[in-house]
Amino acid sequence: MNIFQHALKEFYNRYGGDALLLYGLGKIGGFGPLSFRVNPNSIVSPSNGVSISKSSSYKKHSILGATPIAEYSYRNLRKISLEIVLLQQYSSIDTIVEEITRMVENGEHYPLLLGGKEMSEHDFYIESVSETIQYTNSSGKTIVCVIKLSFEEYIENIDRDILPPPPATQNTKKVSKRDVKKNNKKHKNKLKKKKK
Repeated sequence: MNIFQHALKEFYNRYGGDALLLYGLGKIGGFGPLSFRVNPNSIVSPSNGVSISKSSSYKKHSILGATPIAEYSYRNLRKISLEIVLLQQYSSIDTIVEEITRMVENGEHYPLLLGGKEMSEHDFYIESVSETIQYTNSSGKTIVCVIKLSFEEYIENIDRDILPPPPATQNTKKVSKRDVKKNNKKHKNKLKKKKK
């Protein structure tokens, strides 16, 4: 058994049923030029599941002698993380790592598709990437590499139409500069009289 066969067997043992994903299902998602595939010609194969985080922010208002009140503020940016396994038998590991590094360092953003659907109406960018080299051959070339990708939602423009209108002003009127000066002079005179 050569080093590659040993690494592949170790990979199958470690990831169990996930190894079956490498066969027969085709493309399960994508991010820009990156394809997530699960067939013998795969580029990358997600393992250990996909983590999706959705949350909102609330402001808490303290009230003396009572329970604080929570008020909804906004929806937080969605976060998605996944782990992909690159096998030298099915893909050019160096090329894919270089491509991912280029996307991270250039701040590129694309729609993120998983399971045949977009994960948001907005794009995502790769917030962070970490690479673990599992096995190399006798010449030091990587044959199994695990990459952890963390995506965050990217909202480029704010849709002003969905923002609530500013509060209406009540009991206000425009005052001329002359009236302001006259009022200020009147109050100054009152203050001077009080001091005397």
